[in-house]
Amino acid sequence: MKIVILDALTYDDTALKAFYELGEVSVYATTSSEETLERVRLTLRWKISSPIQNC
Repeated sequence: MKIVILDALTYDDTALKAFYELGEVSVYATTSSEETLERVRLTLRWKISSPIQNC
């Protein structure tokens, strides 16, 4: 499982360790709303050619 922590400053180190037991983790100290999609895409290696549509 791939896990993206976009705002690690809201967790303490002990809480973050639990995520590492579940899978591959990418951690960012903080993430702006403009950075969110790109960071998730990079972590999951998604190829997004168009904006996400509401289903």
